Amino acid sequence: RISGATEIAAELQADAEQAADRTLDFYILDPNRDGIAQITATLLQYNGVDGLHIVSASDNGSARLGTTVLSETTLQTYRAAIEGWQYSLAADAEILLYSDGVSTGSSFLSQLEQLTQREVTADVLTAENPAALMTETSATAVVSGSGGAEQLIAEHPTLGAETTLFSGGVSESSGESAETTHATATVNRLVFIDSGLEDYQQLLDDLLSTAARDPGLRIEVLSADADGVAAISAVLASVDHPLTAIDFLTHGTDRAVKLGSTWLDNASLLARSGEMTLWANALSADADLMFYGCDLAGGSSGRMLLDAISVLTGADVAASVDGTGAANLGGNWNLEYQHGDTEAAVIVSEEIQESWQGLMATFTVTNTLNTGAGSLRQAIIDANALAGTDTITFNIAGAGPHVITLSSSLPTITGTVIIDGWSEPDYAGTPVIIVDGNGSATNGFELTATADGSTIRGFVMRSFINSPLIIDSGSDGNT
Repeated sequence: RISGATEIAAELQADAEQAADRTLDFYILDPNRDGIAQITATLLQYNGVDGLHIVSASDNGSARLGTTVLSETTLQTYRAAIEGWQYSLAADAEILLYSDGVSTGSSFLSQLEQLTQREVTADVLTAENPAALMTETSATAVVSGSGGAEQLIAEHPTLGAETTLFSGGVSESSGESAETTHATATVNRLVFIDSGLEDYQQLLDDLLSTAARDPGLRIEVLSADADGVAAISAVLASVDHPLTAIDFLTHGTDRAVKLGSTWLDNASLLARSGEMTLWANALSADADLMFYGCDLAGGSSGRMLLDAISVLTGADVAASVDGTGAANLGGNWNLEYQHGDTEAAVIVSEEIQESWQGLMATFTVTNTLNTGAGSLRQAIIDANALAGTDTITFNIAGAGPHVITLSSSLPTITGTVIIDGWSEPDYAGTPVIIVDGNGSATNGFELTATADGSTIRGFVMRSFINSPLIIDSGSDGNT
């Protein structure tokens, strides 16, 4: 918690109203999204900022910004994004970090200085010294914390009292010092990246690094837990200049694309066609829609979906017929299928194409983690969310056995599914996928009455409290 956050917000508001030569803009830092990504995206709107103040809640000596805990340990993870800050900062800009437990001269701040090429100091901000944020000729202030929203709710009446605050844009347009301005470049390409992708932060950092050099590029993160179609529609409604390309870095199957928590297939497209037709208003006459999800154009249902999207939006469409991602996992970065004549280049850098070790395949298990992107648990969750028969395959790098250690029971399976341990590349007649209940998981695979006709094969199941396999009454035809 930030000490005296309510009083700080109130005094800053009062100071801003009294200072005719300054403008204080308020931004909202989504507590459920990556804070570094949000700060980076906001800074891309400015040039010549000579003071960046970050007011953060403390997390064991680290700075918490949204879902991000920024510390000496995690700093390198965000290297590319933070390096991009310097393009929005004046040459003599200073960065001040207000967070308990972070001290000037620490190794953490020294590394931050190296990444930003700017002086970085630390302080503790209380209700007694909020005016420190207003002392620069021009500055951007970031406030992150759980309390003190009351003063700013008047500015944003739709926010709840627990909303984290992101405050930025204290600027002065006169005088001899460097002037802070909003970047004037027109956004012509928009990228939506799903936070549910494996190691999505690596992809996001690469995109933000590109955006730092190309102000015509805008990056938006789709929350894996929110309706992605609605989120995309909202963003496109705010676009004030026709886009030449939109990229969708999300999971895919041979009949659907995953946008946040929403599976878009032919049935859901029909239901939301009116909403998606409006996307055309944000597109230029020859715009390209680039879908990177695995296998989306690999079957007739997926190609029908893509063709329908092209008709609804008036855009040319490109998509993959096979795996997208790491070559050693069977992926590539080619979008082999086209409806129309697409001209946009692949949006991620050649370096990331070689280094990212993931696949944009929802139902492909690529690691042995208990939860998260690429895990068996997530594959079952995603399969449950998409109607029809789904096949969960395995492509875990390295030689087996591959042990998946659970901390709780796997999700019950509610639809027909094929979970194929034989698909692991190093399978040679003997199972190499071990699902370990670790004495914590009550059950392993559980097929409900609506999961008729499912197949589960190629596993060693061990150490479950109750049973490694349960078939509920009414679930028939399983193998």
